[in-house]
Amino acid sequence: MKRWAVCKLGNYDGDGSITPALAKYPVSYRIWSHPTKAWCLAHFAAADITAISADGDIKLLPDATLDASWGSIPSNVRNTVKNAVEALGFTFTVQTTWTVRQVLNYIVNQIQSGVDVSLGDVQE
Repeated sequence: MKRWAVCKLGNYDGDGSITPALAKYPVSYRIWSHPTKAWCLAHFAAADITAISADGDIKLLPDATLDASWGSIPSNVRNTVKNAVEALGFTFTVQTTWTVRQVLNYIVNQIQSGVDVSLGDVQE
């Protein structure tokens, strides 16, 4: 399954390189990061997300298609995401009429401007 998350960056490989917290797990991923941020937006593929969802360094975003309306996601889930993303230092002022794609682009453009998350994919 493919999912989106905001992940802490750190030396998870133990070799001194800065990688997302997802590097602790056997998953394929792609990230968008910035040298001045301790967090990144990640798109990943995993057969099982049980351990990942319990990891405090990884904040999973709701499972929804990119074209789904943000307002179609239950409000308690939207509020949990909003609180988690804001706690990481991101601005999160989105409209319920936005699509999930627009929300993801809103987050990623706070890290790298001009990015469209719907371009490219992650291998399963």
